[in-house]
Amino acid sequence: MVIKRLPLLLLTLIGVNCNRDGFGEPIPVPEHPAFILRSVMDEDRITVVDLDEEKIVGYRQVVKGQYVVEDFAVSSDNLIFLPVSWFKIAVDDGNCVLVADIESEDLLKDSITTSLWPTYIYSFLDRTKAFLCHPGVLWGDTDVVTTELDLVNREVIKALRSQGVILNVLSFGNGATYLLYVEWGSSGKQFIQRFEEKSDSQVGECIYLNSSPIGIIFAVVVDAEHFVAPTNRGQGPDVSSDAVAIFDLSGNQVEVIPVGEDVWRLLCHDNKLYVCHNTGGLMKHGNHNKVSVIDLEFKSVIKTIKVCNAPEDIAYSAATNKIVVVSGVGTVITIIDPDTDEVTNTIVSDEVGDVDEWGYTRLRIPQ
Repeated sequence: MVIKRLPLLLLTLIGVNCNRDGFGEPIPVPEHPAFILRSVMDEDRITVVDLDEEKIVGYRQVVKGQYVVEDFAVSSDNLIFLPVSWFKIAVDDGNCVLVADIESEDLLKDSITTSLWPTYIYSFLDRTKAFLCHPGVLWGDTDVVTTELDLVNREVIKALRSQGVILNVLSFGNGATYLLYVEWGSSGKQFIQRFEEKSDSQVGECIYLNSSPIGIIFAVVVDAEHFVAPTNRGQGPDVSSDAVAIFDLSGNQVEVIPVGEDVWRLLCHDNKLYVCHNTGGLMKHGNHNKVSVIDLEFKSVIKTIKVCNAPEDIAYSAATNKIVVVSGVGTVITIIDPDTDEVTNTIVSDEVGDVDEWGYTRLRIPQ
C-alpha cells in the first residue's frame, strides 16, 4: 500500500508550546458548517465555511509549536478533536488528542491522553464516539493499539488491540461498522473486521481481502453490502492507482472500474462515485484539477468535473444538498450541485499570512 504524503515532522529540540493564549478570536459556527483543516508549517488552522451562504466565516489557529496534525473529528456539539504528535526529545512521539472549541475564547477545552502516535480519527455516524488510529507499535509489544473515544464525555472508552493498523472505519446504513486494517509487518495484507458499537468490541474473525487495494485509507461505503477503494489493477504497490475496486463484506473483489490516474479521496452519493485525482505531492503546482463521476449502476465514468487544483478532500452536505471539494495546493473551495454535477461556486480564501502552496488537508461536514 502506498501512502504518498508523510507527516511533516519538525525536528527541533525546543519545548512544546502548549499555552492557551494567542489562538485568535472565536468563530461563530453557522447552522450548516463545513470545517477544513489547514497546516501552515506548525500553525494548523481550522477554516469554517457557511454552506448556506457559501462563504468563509473565519479562520482559527488550533495548535502551536512542534505539533503534527493530519486529521480531526467533529463531535455532535461541534467540538474539534485533534490527534497530535510531536517530538519530545526528537525521538519520542506525543500521545494525546486536543479538544478545541472554536466558538470559545478559551479555545482548548481538554486534552485526552491516548497512546503512541495518534494520527487518523473517524467518528461514528452520530458523532458521539470515534476511533483513533495509531500506526505504530510500542517498543517490545506485538499488537497495534486503536483507541475508542467518547466524544461527549471527552474520555477514552477502551483500547482495542489487533495485529493490524486501522486505516479506515466504514459505517453502513444498516448500523454495521467495519474496521479496515493493514497487517503489521512486511506482508502488507489488508483485512476487515466487524465492530459492535453497543458492546464496544470486535466481532468474529478477521476477513482478508482477496486483492489488496492501493488505498483503503480512502475507502467508502457504496451500499449495505459493499465498499470501494482505489486500486491499480494488480500492478504492484509502487504504481499509482488508476481505478477503483468494489469489495463485498466477505473480502471478495467483485468489480474493477478504470477511472484515470492518481485516484485519491472518494465520495459516494445517489449511486454515483465522485473520485478526486491527486498525486499526493506536497507544494507541487501542476497537479490534477478534476473530479471524475462514476455511475455505479453501469460501472463507468459518465463525467469529469473541473475543480480546484489538487483536490485533497471531498464531502457531501445533506442539509444543503451540496458537494464540497477543497484544494491541496492553495486555498480554494469548489461547490458542486450533485443533481447536475456542475460547479456552482468557487470560494477563494483571503486568509492573511498564508504560503500559497500550503493547501487544505482534511474536510469534515457534520451531517
